[in-house]
Amino acid sequence: MMYLFGDNVRRLSNVADFVPDGVGQDYLDYVGFKAIGPEGVWGKPSQASFDKGAKLVNEMINNITGYIHQTITRLDQSSSSSDHCRLHH
Repeated sequence: MMYLFGDNVRRLSNVADFVPDGVGQDYLDYVGFKAIGPEGVWGKPSQASFDKGAKLVNEMINNITGYIHQTITRLDQSSSSSDHCRLHH
């Protein structure tokens, strides 16, 4: 969040880290954030930094674009194979 929306992130010095015990993120679908973390925090904001956020976002972008390229390559190969089969029948 800090990397993408730094102006919207409150100063972290007054917000405590909060990691609920035995509760997965899917639990939020049922109870909402305020029932779990009254400060609106899930995680460890004390360990956040702009640089960590930049690294994470860039890794996610690289993974997503890699997946897209692999998918397009497979589709192209599949299409070429189908065209080849139709030409020889």
